[in-house]
Parts: sequence; structure tokens; C-alpha cells
Amino acid sequence: MPDPVNPSVETALLDAILAQRQAREPKVRETFWGSSLSHCPRKQVAERAGLPPTNPPDRRAQIKMWLGTMFGAAIQQALQDAAFLDPTWHEKRVTYRSYSGRVDGYTTRIPGGAICEIKTSDDDAITRYPEMPEHYKLQGLFYCVATGVPNLL
Repeated sequence: MPDPVNPSVETALLDAILAQRQAREPKVRETFWGSSLSHCPRKQVAERAGLPPTNPPDRRAQIKMWLGTMFGAAIQQALQDAAFLDPTWHEKRVTYRSYSGRVDGYTTRIPGGAICEIKTSDDDAITRYPEMPEHYKLQGLFYCVATGVPNLL
């Protein structure tokens, strides 16, 4: 079955996305990403070393991940504007031992406070899971441990 997206529109969109991401070339990091918890150890080490992926996402996945990034940012901003998320925690960087990451948000609307982790697309970007992937939960728990906040939303 042919792809329902017009190839020329898809190509133009992908070109624009890739041009935007050119500034985000892989680079050597001092820590592993909290979002990589439970991923293959070889993948984690390669990402930390700044090596390009051996199985990079295809065009469709790149577009879906970009859309997920845009939706995630819009959701995060809307929750901040509604005074649900504390703006001082917007993409707050946290580190614990050899892992680091950026917390999407924090709310005091949950007793004791809660880390808010917004998920709009998975790394695979085209997989629909019957339940929340394990690495989503581990990333959130990492943020709770790193910040001392007892709840995850």
C-alpha cells in the first residue's frame, strides 16, 4: 500500500527537521542519559561516547519523533501556563551518580510534590505499546531519586 503522505511534502518536512537537528550532532558526554535506563548497555556506552547509532531511525520515525517533541513542548507550556507545573523546574537538569537528565516539570498539586514526565513519542516513534515501556518508568524513578521528590506523574 502506498504511503498516504505525499513524498514531496514528506521530503520537504524531513529536510526541514534534519536542518534543525544539525546543531544536535552526537557529542561525548560526561554522564549517561536517565532516559536510557534499561536500554541496551552497548547503546548507552555508544551514546555517551558520541558514536552515531548503528540503526538510525527511518524518515517516518524522524518525523514522528519531531512531532512528539513539538507536542511535548506545547503540553509542557500549557501545563505551566495553567499553573500546574512550576516554571522554575522547566527542563531542570538533574544528575545522580553517572546519569543525568532534564525533568519536564514539577507540581505541588500532588501532596508531597510530584515529578511530571511528559511522553508523546517513544524512541521507536512508531510502536504502540500495550502498557507504559519500562524505560519510561525507570527514567521517572531516576528523576525522583535524583531530586528527592517522592512522587511521579
